Amino acid sequence: MYVLGVMYAYGRGVEQDISQARRWLAQAVEHKIAAAQPVLANLPISPRANSHLHAAEQAKPRKQQN
Repeated sequence: MYVLGVMYAYGRGVEQDISQARRWLAQAVEHKIAAAQPVLANLPISPRANSHLHAAEQAKPRKQQN
């Protein structure tokens, strides 16, 4: 549950979907998975915020492999 929520929240391996992230993370919180609470609390509220989150994630510099 928690891992699926994180995957949907950040678009890792799936298309980013904040509604699905919220659903899975809420279930994880109900099952007492403590790590889910802060992720759920920090999810964007609106679809517009969702697009800003995705853009910010894409703009992050990647670690250089030496």
